[in-house]
Amino acid sequence: MKKKRIRIISVLISVMLVVGNAGAMVMADDDPQQPVTYIYRDSEDYNTKQRECTAYTSLSETMPTTWTDGFYFLDDNVEYDEPIVIQASDNDATVCLILGDGFTLKATEGIIVKTGKLAVYTQSDDSGKIIASSSDNAGIGFDSRNADFYFAGGVLIAQGAADCAGIGGKADGPVGDIMFYGGTVTSKGGANGAGIGAGKGNRSYYEYINVYRGEVTAIGGQDGAGIGGGKESSAGNMLFQGGVINATGKGLAPGVGGYYQFVMMQFGGECEVFAQGGDQGGAAYGFAAGDYTASVLASVNIYNSKVTGFAGPGAACFGAGYGVTLDETSGFVMISANEMEVLDITAIAGESEIDGQVLAGQAFGNGAGVETGYPSVNSISNPVAVKVGLEGTLVLEDDRMEACKEKIVKIQLCDHPDCTTYTDRGAYHMKERYCPYCKGTDLSAGQAHSFDPQTHICICGRQGYKVTVIGLETSEWSMSSDEGIHIDYSAGDAPGNLYYFLDSIDREIVVKSATYVDPEDGQTKDFTQWVLVTDEYDPSNRYINMWMPASDVTFEIAVMMNLSFDCNGGTGGMDEPDPIERGTEYTLPDCGFTAPSGMIFAGWKIGDSDEILPAGEKITVDTDLTLVAQWVEANQATIKSGNVDFDGCIRLMFRMNFSPDLLSDSGLCVEVEKHGDTTYVYLDDTSLVSQKNGDYYISLPVPIPEFADDVTIRVVDGTGTTVKLVTSSGERLENDSFTYSVMTYAENKQNSEDQNMATLAKALYWYGVASQNYFGYDSGKTFVFDESLFPASIPTRLEEFKYVKDGECPDGIEKTTIKAYFESDNTLSITFYTDGSVPVSDYEIIVTDHDDPSNDVNANLLYGSRKVSVEVENIPAPMLGKAYDFTISYGDKTYTITASPMTYALTSTKSSNVDRQHLGIAFFCYYAAAYDYFHGNGQI
Repeated sequence: MKKKRIRIISVLISVMLVVGNAGAMVMADDDPQQPVTYIYRDSEDYNTKQRECTAYTSLSETMPTTWTDGFYFLDDNVEYDEPIVIQASDNDATVCLILGDGFTLKATEGIIVKTGKLAVYTQSDDSGKIIASSSDNAGIGFDSRNADFYFAGGVLIAQGAADCAGIGGKADGPVGDIMFYGGTVTSKGGANGAGIGAGKGNRSYYEYINVYRGEVTAIGGQDGAGIGGGKESSAGNMLFQGGVINATGKGLAPGVGGYYQFVMMQFGGECEVFAQGGDQGGAAYGFAAGDYTASVLASVNIYNSKVTGFAGPGAACFGAGYGVTLDETSGFVMISANEMEVLDITAIAGESEIDGQVLAGQAFGNGAGVETGYPSVNSISNPVAVKVGLEGTLVLEDDRMEACKEKIVKIQLCDHPDCTTYTDRGAYHMKERYCPYCKGTDLSAGQAHSFDPQTHICICGRQGYKVTVIGLETSEWSMSSDEGIHIDYSAGDAPGNLYYFLDSIDREIVVKSATYVDPEDGQTKDFTQWVLVTDEYDPSNRYINMWMPASDVTFEIAVMMNLSFDCNGGTGGMDEPDPIERGTEYTLPDCGFTAPSGMIFAGWKIGDSDEILPAGEKITVDTDLTLVAQWVEANQATIKSGNVDFDGCIRLMFRMNFSPDLLSDSGLCVEVEKHGDTTYVYLDDTSLVSQKNGDYYISLPVPIPEFADDVTIRVVDGTGTTVKLVTSSGERLENDSFTYSVMTYAENKQNSEDQNMATLAKALYWYGVASQNYFGYDSGKTFVFDESLFPASIPTRLEEFKYVKDGECPDGIEKTTIKAYFESDNTLSITFYTDGSVPVSDYEIIVTDHDDPSNDVNANLLYGSRKVSVEVENIPAPMLGKAYDFTISYGDKTYTITASPMTYALTSTKSSNVDRQHLGIAFFCYYAAAYDYFHGNGQI
């Protein structure tokens, strides 16, 4: 049920400094219930309307687990640890939740709508949050197909359990109507569940999933659709009438759709929808992969919207998943547009390779390898021209259905109001023969105004245009003798052609898009045709030839990059990939070369880089690249570097690489030896091990007094045998071990060319010296603290981090202490001592950010019989000067202490204990140097 804002866990006890008294508490509010205004939206009017609620249940005062007809107001952060049940009086009644500004409702066992409708509003536009998850149901689920969920604003994060949707149904369970009218929604299904829609195995339709406004992100669990059906589930009606929608299916599932069947998809209202089919062959929009015949795809209607789809391997973008046949009872995809409407459809089908044969799904229709099925594009309404582009090349087909069955297509409607014909040469307009500026023409007489090809002037006196190039660097295109532009116009013909010379490009060029500013209405529009880069007339100069209205023009060019492979001593060959557009991602392939004797493939090096990237890694291609195969001996590990990580606890960081055969050994681990004690770190230990670009980073926490201690690491395989350990240059290390310490790092970095880094290393070194002396830790090494190395002004800066008390001390508080922990992490602690007259659990305690009092800070509480300690842990090195407000309240008295770890450190510089003085000085210098290094403010 309702949770306090501070966790209660055990803490460590360390050095303390008594600094004075303290105390605190907030007065109760006995005012009568005040009206609450909220934002209302509906499908008839998407604009916000403000309404007022005068009677409601305050969730800060009472937290019922069953909600009935009426309003509930989230006026505090609350948390439920059992299901919230929506039980309206009948199916037509509504239960309303108003999200108060800045507050969060956390439902750890979900929200279940049994009867009626749950409607969620916000106090102001898109404020307030719901976090809903469940261990055995949907995050927001249903108990009846007649129940509804309406979300009109705020933030909603939902997570379903296994076999359940994030928002929708549980396994074999019903799904009611789901409607979004605003806000930001992120919903993830559990394994086999949809992000939004059905759980596993629901073969009956749900009614509607509607998106009218807002941002909706839906991610299916494994084999679950982003929006639609869970595994082996059907889907219902999906209407996207506005907003931005992202839907990702996983495994076999589609991005939007279901298994076996669904009723309807409709896209309109200027919505933007992106869908990704699952990586095992789900369609972007349609069906899951599998060996079955799908049916009852009633229709997919697309108008006045932007729809993008990427199918999974072998799947159609719109239609069937990999291996699925659409039977003849299935419906169709209808694409329609009216004048001045926007329709932008990108349909990218998937490829799958079987026995060396590449099979591609259709953009609209069936998955790969299926020869029968319903021709899904059977209606493009209104007499509009359609332009179909295949992988950047213009494809013009009389038969639109055949064009749409190509592997990758781009469909754009020509938006010229007079476009009426579609021929094998493209879209033609009835009013081509006139000046676009003055419209001076007589079509009936076949006459037109004349253009001067040199000055580009019509007899109406209008002239001038601007050419903009996107996609080329300035150094990559140059002007020829006529400044690179040549324009041809002829009286009585089309407005003209633009020739743009590219003198210095020695690679393939593709025109991605071309637009012009329509002189009639000032709107930016697409060209209806273009010709790709050519060298037909002069091989020494290639140019782009474009039909150009007399207006400003912009064209976007894709510069293609060449990739090649270097066997680096191996044998055999690899097929080089086709040129790749600059700035796009490329997945590094498996190695096709034969390795030199005694070696195995370790990955690819790119150019002069020192990094070895594994096959499957994605890179961004910005230039021509040569991928050089890298070979290593089997059963070998590489130590690349030792480093220090400056977070809440200092850590030694070892960057390592392992030969592929070692990584297949489940018993492989890193042996860590310190003080004669040995521990083992396995590569699947995510608390100590992370991965990046094929390298493993072993992160070992080091208590501050142990900075001088040597840590020795070795690599051990599953049989307990020590593995060969080499440096990045291939030099084998003695005893196959690597020894390092924080002091070693600090000594090495004191000579850094980066002055801030050198200062930080120096401060870190002397911080280790001071802490070892103060704590009396015996590392076998003796250090003498040198005060002359540190600024004499340190004690005078105490005022910057002083200990501040504010308010009236609550009854029963006798004194307070401040302390800082150094031995394991950076922790600030305030302890309140009582006289026993008030139980310590009766005091209310909160910790906030001093610079932002509205931001609660996660802290730990430790209760004793007559004291309570409040601790903020793991403060990163650059933030040790950050101040926190510790507030304790009881009755009508509230008391606040403002302090930071620097408060303790600088107060320690005045201690009579010399070692403590040194620790305070070194601690201050370490903080200041870390702040300078990470923030560059130069405070010391």
